[in-house]
Amino acid sequence: MEGSMYRAINKEAKRIDAFEKVTGRARFAADLNFTGQLYAQTVYSKFPHARIITIDTEEAQVLPGVVEIITAADVPGSNVMFGRFPVLAAQEVKYIGDGVAVVAAESRAIATEAAKLVRVKYEELPAVLSVEEALAANAPRVHEDAEGNLIEHAYHLLRVGDVEEGFARSEVVLERSYRTRFIDQAYIEPEAVIALPDPYRRGVEIHGSIQNPYSLRQNLAAVLSMKISAVKVVHSTIGGSFGGKDESVVQMAARVGILALATGRPVKMVLTREESLLESSKRHPFNMHYRIGSDKDGTIKAVEARIYVQGGAYNNKAQFTNWRGSIHASGPYNIPHIKTDIYGVYTNTIYGGAMRGFSAPQILFA
Repeated sequence: MEGSMYRAINKEAKRIDAFEKVTGRARFAADLNFTGQLYAQTVYSKFPHARIITIDTEEAQVLPGVVEIITAADVPGSNVMFGRFPVLAAQEVKYIGDGVAVVAAESRAIATEAAKLVRVKYEELPAVLSVEEALAANAPRVHEDAEGNLIEHAYHLLRVGDVEEGFARSEVVLERSYRTRFIDQAYIEPEAVIALPDPYRRGVEIHGSIQNPYSLRQNLAAVLSMKISAVKVVHSTIGGSFGGKDESVVQMAARVGILALATGRPVKMVLTREESLLESSKRHPFNMHYRIGSDKDGTIKAVEARIYVQGGAYNNKAQFTNWRGSIHASGPYNIPHIKTDIYGVYTNTIYGGAMRGFSAPQILFA
């Protein structure tokens, strides 16, 4: 393409981060440390659905090295972020990955030990752990205002032609059901976030393995009850994300942000691999029922698909996943008659989020 108008297409391009990575100079979020920093540890729910009766932090507070412990009562602004995600569960826990308190201590070991000393009294509630349970008649609601446990803005449909006419003209009609499961992004680097209090005004600076710095700023400003301009986000070198370092990282930033303002010191939180699996988003499971009409030569005349997508306890991605899924459901073919309906469903489980493909891999399985 000599003399082409393009500057990049069909041209060799050097990676701007190659030198730092191959020489080991690249610094990931967990590599960062600041003078006087504290270490944060979340206390997680032990039940998929339960009412919080009391949270007793007294024993943890007196452990030497513990500086601060926060619960939902300590959130200065909104405790609810995008997709209904709480900074910390207030009245109820809705899945086992819900956080109920966060400890800040002088070392990671002390924070981990103190978290074990936080005593939470629960009243266990009925849970819905699958799409079928969530859609059953009189099923317990994950969220009281989510009728039928359906995720708001997550129903999408596609209509082309008349599928009944298409099936009537088909020589072969097949009906099949398919199911996929939660899949973790399995990035090499677990999530890590550090919050520093602004030394000049009420504000915070956030460093971390952050996929979406813009939504983080917006949500954190509401949580901390400050202007968005008071939240500065510094994007660290990221060790893989594939869609996953969004919701959980926003929650982590909110927790350490509150602690940084409360203590006046930098606060660092790094998830273990087990905590990452527990708390981070996964690829949405799809329950799919298909009816396909075709001629004997394989020409598809009609497709009808009814799909239920497991969203988990909280969700802000099903609306986008399902919109794309409503189109992907009929594949790349010229089909004269199409009817697809796709729904998002709340369950008392880990939540679905972004992962490469955004509904295409699940549909392609079918």
